[in-house]
Amino acid sequence: GQEVHAILYRPSAISADRSLILVPGISELGCRHPRLVALSRILATNGFVVLTPDIVPLRQFRIAPEALDHMSFWLSQLEFLDESVPARRIGLAGISFSGTLALIAAAKPENRHRVAFVLSIGAYNDLEACAEAWFSASAKTVGDGYYPIRFYARWLAMLAALDLLSDAEDRSVLQTVLTRLLLQQEPPPLTPQAGAQAGRWYRLARAREDQSDPELARAIVGRLSQISARLAPKKRSKRWLHV
Repeated sequence: GQEVHAILYRPSAISADRSLILVPGISELGCRHPRLVALSRILATNGFVVLTPDIVPLRQFRIAPEALDHMSFWLSQLEFLDESVPARRIGLAGISFSGTLALIAAAKPENRHRVAFVLSIGAYNDLEACAEAWFSASAKTVGDGYYPIRFYARWLAMLAALDLLSDAEDRSVLQTVLTRLLLQQEPPPLTPQAGAQAGRWYRLARAREDQSDPELARAIVGRLSQISARLAPKKRSKRWLHV
């Protein structure tokens, strides 16, 4: 019931004997990220047919279960897209958050017979444990006005947990703030009408590395844990993610 898009890379000098669905991480550029394009071209020159799907929720910075449905769809359709796609030896690869989703998607009963190999780059095993580290206070590693790399994941987690805020206007303002931070842009200041909870979220998003809000962090991590449980039940997660 919706239109979906992807980019297909084909070897020009040699015949392909395997194909790969390469899923981007959570980034506004998605499958058009220059580094992903470069990696796809390198793989194509080495004999892979590479398909990079445009998964809209990931471009919108959303930790969304429907990304798994996109992976399953492309696994079912790849061999029919182009006559140059090998009928067998289809692999699935993901980067960062998508790396874990690739492992979960490959474990699904409807996909097991389609996936010949799985590649996961920078995946996580325990999202809750990772989130605890993202929100913990630690020694400063960057100068004033800069944020450490792990704050990118912190902001994604906060976006995913915004429904913890009861006020719709506060949620809207903080969504703008967090999105601007993810895009490496200066966020707008909070308006005087913003509630006390919105202020706590704003301060946590922009806190220095050696500062935190343990109570709020625990609530966000708990919400993220609930989302993670919908993505991969623990029994399946342990069986597949420890390989």
